[in-house]
Amino acid sequence: MSKHQPQTPLAQNIVNWLYPITVLGLFTITVEAPLLAALLLLKTSWLKVLLVWLFLLPVGPVATTAIAIAGRFLRTQTPGLYLDAWRFMRQHGSEALRLWLPTWIFSLPLWAYSQGVLSASNRWLFVLIPLLFVIALLLLLLQTAVWMINANFTFPYWDYWRLAIGGFSAKKLTFFANLLLTLIGFAIGAWFSPLLLIVLSSCLLVPMVALDQPLLAWVKANFIKK
Repeated sequence: MSKHQPQTPLAQNIVNWLYPITVLGLFTITVEAPLLAALLLLKTSWLKVLLVWLFLLPVGPVATTAIAIAGRFLRTQTPGLYLDAWRFMRQHGSEALRLWLPTWIFSLPLWAYSQGVLSASNRWLFVLIPLLFVIALLLLLLQTAVWMINANFTFPYWDYWRLAIGGFSAKKLTFFANLLLTLIGFAIGAWFSPLLLIVLSSCLLVPMVALDQPLLAWVKANFIKK
């Protein structure tokens, strides 16, 4: 037997990385098509900011579904993403929506402020807006863990948030990885464009699914009956 194992060609390694990212990118873009259309067609005003905010309501169920399907696809690379997504949405969509509501509510003043609808001359904004940004950042950070747990397990409502906090406490590396991805997404969405964030979401989705595997393993080992 040869001592040297055959090595996978570099081109094949690149294809192995690009294929799931490309497929999941196309999948993410198509399921987020209504959000893309809304952000492309609407300009800045209070009414239109409210309309865009309403279009952001499905983000929670869509994100949870995309994470669930992405994790499954990265493991098996089997076709049928849209059928699997439809089934998951029917079974878990309402729960994912309830888990998204706190973050969605906090997104309204931040979205309005970032679009220049709120007057920057009001002094109270210098205190309130930074506070809301901190709360929203913490919510988004927890939301990433809640999405990940909800995409893979079923628990009572408040247990998702407890597990997210406990998981980040137990897995510090996962916490900092999610914090970095959250800061990147937060900066893109708030200071550049939510449209750009949606387009780039698949680029953040794959690393988040990969980096959160220790969190899922912790939940499974400690809270799932064998």
